[in-house]
Amino acid sequence: GNTSNYFLDMANGLKKIITKQTMPSVIEKLKNHTTAEVCELNLKKSQSCHEILWQCAQTLSYPKFHAAWHQTSYPKTDLDRLAQHHR
Repeated sequence: GNTSNYFLDMANGLKKIITKQTMPSVIEKLKNHTTAEVCELNLKKSQSCHEILWQCAQTLSYPKFHAAWHQTSYPKTDLDRLAQHHR
């Protein structure tokens, strides 16, 4: 319905304006829309969330994505440097 179209428009807009700095908070907000139950209820909405999360995963280092997903923050570590080295 209209809600689904609204969400798709919003998701497409977000994909264009999202920045590396805003990605952690976006990940935190969207991860709850990717559960199996949500996927079955609203496939388009879930698919949009997955696309945005994938964009974040491709942009951020693994430690930063992991920290955002689990709502933790890590100091700059050897793991961070290693992840950047392999980008």
